[in-house]
Amino acid sequence: MGAPYEIAEPAGGWRTKESFSAEERAKLLPIAETLAMLDGNAFFTFDGWADMYLPEADALYKSNGGDGGWAGEASFAKPFVKKEAA
Repeated sequence: MGAPYEIAEPAGGWRTKESFSAEERAKLLPIAETLAMLDGNAFFTFDGWADMYLPEADALYKSNGGDGGWAGEASFAKPFVKKEAA
């Protein structure tokens, strides 16, 4: 049985979890933690555990418009989007 959700692989392939900056990680962490819960992973709160979901979180965020689209309007993303625009 696969994951209880499906996120299409980006055209350029999945990013590695090491490729995310600290700021990107902070922005995507709420999505990554949600994906961990959907995946039945109750241990995502341990330091760094949700990082394994960052590539999928990034793909999901970008497929919903990223910073300039619907995803960028999410309350957890707005502080990062405003900071990047300045």
